[in-house]
Amino acid sequence: MLVTPKPSIKPEPPSGLRRSVKKMTIALGVLSQSGIVIAADSQEGTGRSGDMKLSTTKISLASSVHWEGQSLVSRMIAITGAGEAGYLDAIKQNLVDAFNGSPNSSIAECQQILKQTIAAFYQDHIMPFKPSDWGNLEPDLIIGVCINNERRLWISDRTTLTRSDSVVAVGAGDSWARQAIKGFASPLADE
Repeated sequence: MLVTPKPSIKPEPPSGLRRSVKKMTIALGVLSQSGIVIAADSQEGTGRSGDMKLSTTKISLASSVHWEGQSLVSRMIAITGAGEAGYLDAIKQNLVDAFNGSPNSSIAECQQILKQTIAAFYQDHIMPFKPSDWGNLEPDLIIGVCINNERRLWISDRTTLTRSDSVVAVGAGDSWARQAIKGFASPLADE
């Protein structure tokens, strides 16, 4: 009897293949009075039935704490989304870099910086292609930001960034996710 050993680590795709992998995602953002929840599934596949699925991380995080004069400033960003894997990873990194590059920005200023970063990404990486190809390239994003006790949750649609006061979802399971959470989350009350 011949026994084939199973690998102890999950195989990763070759670096060239990663660019063509489509993230078939259920990603969710919830804003409440006490915080922000960003969640996503952890499987990545090609979108074709029967193909191998890989385990991956779909949430990008960054945080910092620094002194601004006599005040301690706490900053956090969490980004998830759905779309072509290489594009999604690239735009998330651009957004984290933009957030980290503006450590003294307010929530309103941060929103403008994120919008500009998304617009620049579209200009450089999506607009050069013919419009019939854009659907395969356009990432759908959920972005949560907390600066001290002020919190915001946004969802992207192309180059726009729309504020949400409750629940947002993107990806193949977005309507299912919104329906499943409906009734469990209430909108953020005015503070």
